Amino acid sequence: MNCLTAQFLFRTARRWLALGAVIFAASGVRAADAPQPGRFLLIFETSPALKKNLPAIRQTLDILFSSNLQHEMQENDDLAVWTVDQDLHPDTFRLENWVPANAEVYSTRLKDFLGRQNFTRRASLDAVQPQLNRVVKNSERLTVLIFCDSQAHLVGTPYDSGVNRSE
Repeated sequence: MNCLTAQFLFRTARRWLALGAVIFAASGVRAADAPQPGRFLLIFETSPALKKNLPAIRQTLDILFSSNLQHEMQENDDLAVWTVDQDLHPDTFRLENWVPANAEVYSTRLKDFLGRQNFTRRASLDAVQPQLNRVVKNSERLTVLIFCDSQAHLVGTPYDSGVNRSE
């Protein structure tokens, strides 16, 4: 992995973790006797700049899935994938219930899916916000990872300043 790709990966990882932590805290997780199923949402910007980093993203996906998203994702948690260019595409990849034994298969399917995307349009995270607000409102426990080129900024959320500052 070259230096620029590593810098991109680490800068983007900080954004993912910051957004995930803020959304997780803001979703009002309550202590209960039985844990509530979690929801995990991966959002991929399909800009030309991100296409250059697909090899690093593929490696990251392998690491994330083999570690159950660093031991955060539990069996039967929901896992959704959205893509965004100028518009949001929330239904282009089938929603899954997480099964740790299928991590490698899931990672391969997602990497193949990403390889088939058109990375031709400038992306705008503005398109994500209305739908993301609905998901946050209807989730007990939610983690969101945004894979982006860090050129577009999150706008219109209570998390904007923290996420946009994490470059």
